[in-house]
Amino acid sequence: MNEFLFYTVMVALVAAFGLTLLRKWRVIEWVQVHGNDFFAKMFNCDFCLSFWSGLASIINAVVIPSSIMSRINKPLGNPSLKELTRFRKSNIDCNHDIL
Repeated sequence: MNEFLFYTVMVALVAAFGLTLLRKWRVIEWVQVHGNDFFAKMFNCDFCLSFWSGLASIINAVVIPSSIMSRINKPLGNPSLKELTRFRKSNIDCNHDIL
């Protein structure tokens, strides 16, 4: 239950921060003036903006860390740690003539 409350508060804070940043950069006003009818109405509704920014922050919280972790957990086709740290004497013997 505490974890659910934590994530709920974090999503709300990220959404509020994003909307505040968009207002400061005047993106919302620009879309209201230059956007088509659908986006102009949506950006005029604070409830719609808070819903979509909350949904976007949830998607970012779920999709981005999972894709990053999948890349971290599977380096180079998922070799074992033993294969990555194995010392091969034959490779060193072949390269001594170069120096």
